[in-house]
Amino acid sequence: MSFSELEKEIVELDCLNMAAHFEAESSSFNSSIRFEGLRRELAAGAKIIQIRRESKLVAYLEYIPPVDGFFYVPSLQIHPDSRGSSVLRPILVQAAECLANFSLSVLRTRVHSQNFKSIRLHKKLGFSLLPSQDGRFHFEVNSAELYDALKVYCK
Repeated sequence: MSFSELEKEIVELDCLNMAAHFEAESSSFNSSIRFEGLRRELAAGAKIIQIRRESKLVAYLEYIPPVDGFFYVPSLQIHPDSRGSSVLRPILVQAAECLANFSLSVLRTRVHSQNFKSIRLHKKLGFSLLPSQDGRFHFEVNSAELYDALKVYCK
């Protein structure tokens, strides 16, 4: 099975960022499983918002447009060398533009329990914490409310 360059870049960035979170949960990041999941998500209609610097993928947000009123974001990753730069804001601006088309939906995400930066960002953007079913934090927010929060956050 052949993978696209984008798929390879995504899995490489995921491994770079997520390996420590998996290890903290007594597990390990498995590239083959991520490739399989990414392929399945893309086949189901997932979209990728990308930020590139000098043609290198430095950040991405993967989202699945609403199904039965629920919008799902499987992944948001920023390369460690690009954290603290101006990468998060453009991704969130593009995410807000996507959300504008789906104002009557609810956005759901899950976060590894040790990913404290992501947990803080979710709370800052108004997500509500849902009961966990798999040891990860589950969040949701009305997409219209998130759209408003992103517009303020991205000013």
